[in-house]
Amino acid sequence: MLYGIIFTFGIAAAVIFASYYILTFMKIPKKIVIFLSFFMCEAVKRYLVAEVWPNEGGIYFNVFGVLLGDEIYDRAPREPTGEMVCTPVVILAPNGSYEANYTECHPVYRVKYPILDLPHVYILSSVILWSLLGIFAQIIYNRKRSSQL
Repeated sequence: MLYGIIFTFGIAAAVIFASYYILTFMKIPKKIVIFLSFFMCEAVKRYLVAEVWPNEGGIYFNVFGVLLGDEIYDRAPREPTGEMVCTPVVILAPNGSYEANYTECHPVYRVKYPILDLPHVYILSSVILWSLLGIFAQIIYNRKRSSQL
């Protein structure tokens, strides 16, 4: 697993550097090229990982994006579907056998906005997270560049 994470970050770094040079070759202003490199790399990478979801491999390579995505999913507004789900509550009887003592029914809710549903929310949260990292790197680069001039 560790080699997979190192390999994934190595590929991400290579894609970020390659997109940086491609964007500089296209005469994109250097004030935004680092941010765009991070954004493009993460958007493509997260789309590919979401395509193979629910395989476990994609989760380990972006733990913080997945945790943020789970939090967004948990807090997303929901609406009732009109369906009810009933589940039996099983308690161990005195003679050691399982019996359904009673049944609980509750309404089914779905996420109101499909972009906040799984696995799409992982793409959204990862792109936001890596874009913020790109903005941070771009700000540092711009400040160092302006101090050198």
